[in-house]
Amino acid sequence: CPMSLEALRLDKFKLEEPKPDMGAAIDILVRHYKHIDVKEALRLLPEDTKLQDVEEFMCAILRDRTKDSRKKLTFKSLNLSDNLKVKSQKMFYQKDKTNRNSDG
Repeated sequence: CPMSLEALRLDKFKLEEPKPDMGAAIDILVRHYKHIDVKEALRLLPEDTKLQDVEEFMCAILRDRTKDSRKKLTFKSLNLSDNLKVKSQKMFYQKDKTNRNSDG
């Protein structure tokens, strides 16, 4: 029995919006957080997203940022220490040179 054109009309079918796969989305965020704009990613999440859903993502970011911050602080401290050593040596040699000139 052939179907009528009325029966084939697409507007008769109610297509539901696909629901986002939050598990897959969060997994992508966790795996690629270093390459993602965090503010934008959080803004794009649905409003009903629970904190526990993004906890792993946020922890990964905080761990990485803390690690970077510690590294930068360590390098800054080492650089400051090296600068102080150089200044101390310079003062020592200038003092020694001054003493030699005043003795001679």
